[in-house]
Amino acid sequence: MRSGSKPVLRTVVKHGRHVGRPTNMEVRNREHLTPAEVEALAQAARTRGRYGHRDALAIRMTARHGFRVSELCELRWDQIDLRAGLIHVTRKKNGVPSWIGKGIAAASYGMER
Repeated sequence: MRSGSKPVLRTVVKHGRHVGRPTNMEVRNREHLTPAEVEALAQAARTRGRYGHRDALAIRMTARHGFRVSELCELRWDQIDLRAGLIHVTRKKNGVPSWIGKGIAAASYGMER
């Protein structure tokens, strides 16, 4: 081992079971937010900072359509058709580019004024 380097943490097996890092199911019973939790998060984001409305929209779109951060950040205006209510998404990680949201209303994302 080089001087100053930290030892590598390894998982130990005792009695046929991994000891060390707990499994996800031991820590939490689900891997997603409920619709009520998503809305509460979006409302909290809306009240914070200068661009709260943008942040709330990003949270809702990510939760509803499963956007990755990079997919959301790389959206351009030429990918959005407001008249038809469509968004063209270039999916990452070997995903298939697609159009989403046929018939979506702006009100469903809290954009009404």
